[in-house]
Amino acid sequence: MSAGCVSLGRLSRYRYAGTRRPLNLTAQLEKLYQTVEVNVTLDGVASVLAAVLAWGAHEGQCDDLGVVVGKHRDNNTHFVETFREYNARRYWPTFAALPTTPTTMPREFPITDSFRTGDNDLLSAKDAVRAAALLGLHGLAFNGPAWVQRDTVGYALTAGGAEVALLDYPPNAPSGGGRKTPTNLTDWASGVADALLARGFLPSEIKVTPIHDEPGMLIPQDFPPVSNAAFPGVSQRWVGYLEARGLTPAMLGASTWKNVRPSSAGAVTPGSSLVSRRLYYHSLRFVSWDSGRYLGEATRHLEADLMAGTPIYVNWNNMGAHWYYPGGLDTLATVAVGTGQINHDWFEFARQRGGTMLWTEDWFGDGLSWQWSYYAALLSSACRLAIPSGGTQSFGGYIVPRSSNARVDGALLRRVVSLIGGGAKALTYFGFGPEYNFPGNCYSESSHLGAILAEQHQAHSLIGAVEPLLWPARRVASRVAILAHRTANAWDPAGTAKWENQTEHTMGYQADQFGIYLALAVHGGAPCDFVDEDAVLNDTVMAAYRVLFVTEPNIPAAVTERLGTWAKAGGSLVLSAGAATLNEYNDTDTTLSTLTGNTLSQLNRRVLPEVPEVAGPSPLPLAAHGFIERAGGMPHVPFLAYGDVNSFGPPNPASATLSTFAGPSKSPSGLETTVMNGRIVQLAWQPGLSYLVNATQEYTIPSPRDRFPTVVRDFLSAMIATTVPVTTTIETSAGTAVVGVETVLLASSVGAVVTVVNWGGVEVGAEVTLRVNLSAAGLTVGTVGKVFDAWSRQDLTPVFPSGAAYMTVCIRAYHANFIAIYRT
Repeated sequence: MSAGCVSLGRLSRYRYAGTRRPLNLTAQLEKLYQTVEVNVTLDGVASVLAAVLAWGAHEGQCDDLGVVVGKHRDNNTHFVETFREYNARRYWPTFAALPTTPTTMPREFPITDSFRTGDNDLLSAKDAVRAAALLGLHGLAFNGPAWVQRDTVGYALTAGGAEVALLDYPPNAPSGGGRKTPTNLTDWASGVADALLARGFLPSEIKVTPIHDEPGMLIPQDFPPVSNAAFPGVSQRWVGYLEARGLTPAMLGASTWKNVRPSSAGAVTPGSSLVSRRLYYHSLRFVSWDSGRYLGEATRHLEADLMAGTPIYVNWNNMGAHWYYPGGLDTLATVAVGTGQINHDWFEFARQRGGTMLWTEDWFGDGLSWQWSYYAALLSSACRLAIPSGGTQSFGGYIVPRSSNARVDGALLRRVVSLIGGGAKALTYFGFGPEYNFPGNCYSESSHLGAILAEQHQAHSLIGAVEPLLWPARRVASRVAILAHRTANAWDPAGTAKWENQTEHTMGYQADQFGIYLALAVHGGAPCDFVDEDAVLNDTVMAAYRVLFVTEPNIPAAVTERLGTWAKAGGSLVLSAGAATLNEYNDTDTTLSTLTGNTLSQLNRRVLPEVPEVAGPSPLPLAAHGFIERAGGMPHVPFLAYGDVNSFGPPNPASATLSTFAGPSKSPSGLETTVMNGRIVQLAWQPGLSYLVNATQEYTIPSPRDRFPTVVRDFLSAMIATTVPVTTTIETSAGTAVVGVETVLLASSVGAVVTVVNWGGVEVGAEVTLRVNLSAAGLTVGTVGKVFDAWSRQDLTPVFPSGAAYMTVCIRAYHANFIAIYRT
């Protein structure tokens, strides 16, 4: 253990029944002492604990007492304490040391944590509630004990719910997989609701209710029993799913639907027929779709017993919305040919309203903190696309302070602000602990506990300061989008895994997607949305975007066709190496290359491995040297392409060369082709992946000013510079854009909030200028009222340049901040 004690052990749930049994208790303690290497006389242990139990019984506070046994680091002496005594000595003084200056804490945002009592000492629970209040938490979840009542604890708790199945198949069915799968959702929901309401809570006080944690459906174990006559509903949904996608029995190798059975293969062998590939692809997609449908039913049943709109979520650990892992489970040790794991497609799940909130978690180190910006953009985009059809409207997430390893100053603060300031409406910390009740998952014993709590407190204070504007606000849509990968997941080779780092155990095209977002939105000051393949088929959605980046190789043929139509109508389509060259059945698709007249060789499909945390050259594979062309006869700029490259055939003479590979022939590596009113840019390299040369480190946040290839970021920025108006940006006093200070604009009818996160673009405390496009914020010069700085708690003086449609305001750059713009 860290400072305070070593070799901590616990003896929980020793029931005091009115008589002391020191011999039995001593035997238990002797075993515990051997585990924690504490050597004391057994008589001494028994007498100490007998006194502890006598205290508990005398006070009448509990009859089920937890005991901590350990050894002090400073003097090597042992201790035996109740859970409450240990907590009071070890944890609560750190909470008490938090700033006491009056400050406004959130009242609307459910910002919560958990406390695992381990016994039924009511005084211990009350101590935890008081500590949570000092931190500014909106709620505290007591995991499990029904004896924790609202009135006796005196605090509105927030957790509830029980794990529910992914599929509505009974536990003994082939797809059950040993999971709890209630077939009667009405009874299940009533049981869950009754357990919460029995504690004295009103439905309106239940702020976050998880119903499943880290789902994943194994192939072939969890495949639906379509052929089982005992479950006719499954077969009906299977056929309905296929018909809705325009398929017929003949297309799947059968004469009637009765003979169409899903494929339970985790992969297809090379050279498989089109029929088998169709069946494989749609079988995987059906399982993900059907699981989302089922959880949507569970959500609606629970809402009926609680309250419509109760925050209900499924926590995902398929970070980055990777919905299928061929041959892979949570770790590479479990890879097996012909198996796989299916997860939820975040965008599809949102349209299905599988929960009333979308939810994911981090588990990454400080050096990857900016991935919360990426997650928030994905989740908010999924909600935006789902709202018109009545889908999920909001999102939240678990932030894991335990994973904050090197304690980079301000890292946890930036995580919180990136999530809430990215549009989230809920946050839960996973989880305080105590560690002795949930080993390996908590942050209570962190040697950095004081710093963790201080940054949490600061983040909550910032949120509370602008909550009247931030709570109703939604993220303002960008004019730039990235196509979220989906179909290609089904055709990846084995080796990907659920992993927190977006550059490890993932595919090159997925890292390319993340790298483009990092370069443009996080470092480059150009916020980006995400659209999924279904959104591309919606002309109204796509009309809002001027530039679309695509990295995934496999895209449904109908979607690729619409991409071309969108480009011809005036869009700028930017294709990374290998993008949109294969269809949903893994056949070559030449739709876009036919439009441009430029063909490309097939790109290698690379799985990125885990990399060691070492200084030196990037662990990403170097693919080629190249040059970025510049207009006006200016010298070209060298760049390095990482990952993989492919090559163009003879280029269309009408296409403009944007970049070349090094070598005597200077073969093109980037071509731009005008297609009617728009353009298509085809690249033979992966710019996002090439940008991630130093983004693999978990223990430091690399400087965006000098640790990333400026030439690649500038190249990507040039794709949008002339077509997309700036919404918010950070500039120097001279008007030069600052690299590495991210801004996100959120707006509502009462005003706007600009989230400002400094990822190392400027020194903390430096004076910079924030520029805000008033039209994007839904404001005009005449409707701008008070402008407020959440960090300094001061009003700011906006400047409105004559004739301009924007305002500027001078601010100081802290690690993270909110600037609120009130409407008059």
